[in-house]
Amino acid sequence: MTEKKKEPAMPMPDRSGTAEATARPLTEEERALNLPCQVRHPDAGGLCAREARAMVYGLVFCWEHGAEATVGALLELYQDAGDFLERLDNPHVPTQNAEAERALEAALGGLDGWRRSLEREEAEEEAVRRAYPEIPERVCPETAGFDYRFGPGNRYDLSDMPTEVYSDARRITHKLMRLAYEAGEDQLVEVLEYEREQASAQLSFALADYERRVGTPEEREERRRRST
Repeated sequence: MTEKKKEPAMPMPDRSGTAEATARPLTEEERALNLPCQVRHPDAGGLCAREARAMVYGLVFCWEHGAEATVGALLELYQDAGDFLERLDNPHVPTQNAEAERALEAALGGLDGWRRSLEREEAEEEAVRRAYPEIPERVCPETAGFDYRFGPGNRYDLSDMPTEVYSDARRITHKLMRLAYEAGEDQLVEVLEYEREQASAQLSFALADYERRVGTPEEREERRRRST
């Protein structure tokens, strides 16, 4: 009797919360499964036909969508870790011994280095726009109708800009997905991923729209001044 060939299987998910557990490329054995990319939201172009090559929060993505999800996931992870460590590095926390202080400084420096490498040359924006090309008929009306001109009757907050609104939504959704994944709530991760795809796609559309309609050099300078 011929022995049935064993099909490769996905490994048990690593929910340790490290960067490597959060996002990684698929192994050769996992790629052999020919799994489809997770992305399916209409704003993202519908069901992605490409094969999965990366894993983020236990979900699988093609290279383009995986690169965007990876940058977002790791930036959120490092930001959250940095926020925690910075709470220890303040005058209201009892003084640590010299070794603890040295370890804290090294940890903060390392996290800052990782964040800078991900943000270098606008890596996050580039990944978002590459993964989600603009679909004119799916651009949110609030984005298409936003008036970027500064003036007495239009002194909006920078946080009102569509690019900021969708960037915040994407970052918050990443955090919720990470916490859900670490807690083993895989169904919730999938539900949140659908929402994250919409926020990421709309962020890409808003970035393209902003680039087209950014306005006069004076308006650009005013935005720069108000953002510092």
